[in-house]
Amino acid sequence: MLHLKRRGFDLGRVKQPIQASHPTAELVKQAWQGDSAIVLPQLLNQGLEKHAENIKQSHVLMQNVLRIAEFVPFLEKPPYLENMQKNFFIVAASPEEHDEQGIEKVYVDAFD
Repeated sequence: MLHLKRRGFDLGRVKQPIQASHPTAELVKQAWQGDSAIVLPQLLNQGLEKHAENIKQSHVLMQNVLRIAEFVPFLEKPPYLENMQKNFFIVAASPEEHDEQGIEKVYVDAFD
C-alpha cells in the first residue's frame, strides 16, 4: 500500500498497481478521456539521476516557501537566481489574498 499525503493532508492509502510493461496507446487514450490515472512504469527512472541536484534544490525551495510563505525572495538568491537569469527577469509578484492555498503569482519577462 502506498500512503498518499499532500500539503499536510492525509489522503489515505492506495494499492500500487503492478504493471511490468507500458500500456497500449489505446489504454492510455481511454484512461486520459476517462480522467483516470495512467501508469507508465519506469518512465522516470531513465536518466533521473542526472537531475538529482535540481530536484534537491526544488525540494529545498518548496520547504522554504511553505515555511515563510513567500516565493520571490528565494528566487532572488543563489542557486535559483542564476538559473532564472538565463531566460527570465522577475517583473512583479502578486499574492492571491482570496485563495485559501495562498498562491503567489510571479510575473516574469522572458528573453532568449
